[in-house]
Amino acid sequence: MATGDAVTIVATFRVKPGRDADFEHWAHDITAAAAQFPGHMGASWLGSKGSYQVVYRFENDALFHDWHDSTTRAEFLRRLEPFAALATDRHLTGLETWFELPNQPGRPAPPRWKMVVATWIGVFPLLLLLQWLVVPLVSNVPLLIRVMVFALIVVTTATYVVMPRLTMLLRRWLYP
Repeated sequence: MATGDAVTIVATFRVKPGRDADFEHWAHDITAAAAQFPGHMGASWLGSKGSYQVVYRFENDALFHDWHDSTTRAEFLRRLEPFAALATDRHLTGLETWFELPNQPGRPAPPRWKMVVATWIGVFPLLLLLQWLVVPLVSNVPLLIRVMVFALIVVTTATYVVMPRLTMLLRRWLYP
């Protein structure tokens, strides 16, 4: 993988019964510590009552590994042991984040050629529809602004609407 690709990491934690408050304090502290590392692009925590997930991003693989291999992270994981355990730790890049099956976390991404075909199947009709609906409305807008708006609409719609549904629809082909 190129060192310039942004990296997304999804980690799942299992918390011992009655130790959620300890875990949440730990999660706050490790998030603050990770934020001090170069290339950290943010973290989002989800979950409660025994099961938590964090999605965090780094600018590139090298900067992610600086955090992942650090003594700071190792110390935080050591402090975690009395009340929780790291269940999964997945490293995603590029199109892989679009091909996540919600009921099967941790499953490897499909082959890249299948991701390309599925993305084309999702994006082509979206582009066609937007060309038909949006372009006539913005024909007097400067080209740079038109392209920026168009790209924003396509990427947002593909990421949040089209690709999650298409991945589920094509799951038997993507994940035989």
